[in-house]
Amino acid sequence: MKSKTAAHAIPFSLATLLLLNCAPVQRPDMGKEIEGYALPGNAERKSGMAMVYVARPSSQGPWIRFNVFAENAGIDSLEAGYTLARQHLWFNINPGRHRLLTVAENTGEVDMDFKADSTYFFRQDVTPGFFMARNRLEETDSIEGTWNVMRTRPGTRLRTEMVVTDTTLRYAKPERNATGFELLADFRTGGMTGGPQRQSGLVSDNGDKASIGKTGFGIAMRFFFLEQLGLSAETGALFGSASAKDTKAMSYMNEWSSNLGLIVVPYTQPTGFGFLRYALSGGMNYTRLALADEYIDFVTSTNPVFFYPEPATGFGWYLGPEFDLVQKRGLLIQIGARFLQENPQYPRGTKAFAGSEILGSLGLGYKF
Repeated sequence: MKSKTAAHAIPFSLATLLLLNCAPVQRPDMGKEIEGYALPGNAERKSGMAMVYVARPSSQGPWIRFNVFAENAGIDSLEAGYTLARQHLWFNINPGRHRLLTVAENTGEVDMDFKADSTYFFRQDVTPGFFMARNRLEETDSIEGTWNVMRTRPGTRLRTEMVVTDTTLRYAKPERNATGFELLADFRTGGMTGGPQRQSGLVSDNGDKASIGKTGFGIAMRFFFLEQLGLSAETGALFGSASAKDTKAMSYMNEWSSNLGLIVVPYTQPTGFGFLRYALSGGMNYTRLALADEYIDFVTSTNPVFFYPEPATGFGWYLGPEFDLVQKRGLLIQIGARFLQENPQYPRGTKAFAGSEILGSLGLGYKF
């Protein structure tokens, strides 16, 4: 590279990319195909109860669980089991009005009155999601329902009988507590979008201006005192480099920043493995930034340029969304994006070195 005065990140789930809505199409020969087929679970039928079959005939999203609950997806004891692609479940349920739920990124729901000694069939349809697969639960007739069960293999059954007599359970608070302390480490990467930090003064031999990218890591401590609101304190390092087409990248800056802010959670979705959380974080940041020795040495080798020996420091702000998967045992996976406005200033000469940037992050942590 050369100086001007001389010569010189959405996150998208893999399952989402694979998913298509593929509800089965009625075929005129379904009835013939199921002739002589005996449904699994006949030996487990309980007199005076209803038998329920839930089938997932789609082959899409093969690794995504669709967990089946009665009444409340936030209570583990009300889970009948889960399906993967091309699997089915069956279980007995006591007569009466019940709500069946099938949980993925969203919750599919059917609310109906179950009759004693009757059989009910449901189909789980797969639809695209933002973070993982979404689903829809539909009741089917006995011909299609039997055909779907015949074409799929058994899923993971946790309970053969679902006896729910307390109708208030559907309104009970989920057992998975979204409050508490979290510790998170993440990898961050992104680029400058504006401000003096973006203007390195470097161009390639072909005249292409250098772009500034940043890569680094961070550690965050977060405390949710409400399910919808929490505090976040984090710190981390970023290493900036300048690069242009057909030119070797050059170290440009080293940065240490700390953030203090709030996390607002507008939506939490219970899942079979824990819960999915959509959040928006924002607050104040403090930046300590120094130009890299490689950049300073290169520029001063050909130009009588003065560089401040002290790092630039100052306050700014940040704002961005994040998507968290929180496992029952506490494992936390985060995908996020963040817009930052930094305003570091040199202590002498009051020269500002402000910059705006967008960073993407991928984090791993634990919820205590």
